[in-house]
Amino acid sequence: MELGNPEIKNLSDFSKFRSAPEITKHQLESLLDELKLEMQKASWFTVGIMASSAQEALFMLRKIERKFDWEEMKVVLNPDENGPVFLKANQSSGEVHLRIEHGLGEGVIITCHHPSKDEPALTLGPMPMELFLG
Repeated sequence: MELGNPEIKNLSDFSKFRSAPEITKHQLESLLDELKLEMQKASWFTVGIMASSAQEALFMLRKIERKFDWEEMKVVLNPDENGPVFLKANQSSGEVHLRIEHGLGEGVIITCHHPSKDEPALTLGPMPMELFLG
């Protein structure tokens, strides 16, 4: 029997967590479908990745770029030291910034931006990295 988090029924449920919770394969499939529907409504995205290292965060960003057929964004700021990081990628500017950040959880945050400034952006996450690996 798979163990997931019964609190996670839709994408908005992730906002209750500081770190991405574990989810089942069934939850993963359902949430990925919901994410794709939300992303269809947006014109561009920002991605935040909380990871144990810069390498892990960049690996995950490249997976996300391939999964959604995005152009590869350029790393303009990468920390010299090792440690947990927060990566912020802005699809509009094409830039990626990483910084050492202690005390964060792990997971992916995606903000869906709309063409109209009247429509608020939708931030989803932290979502488990496994959501983007398949």
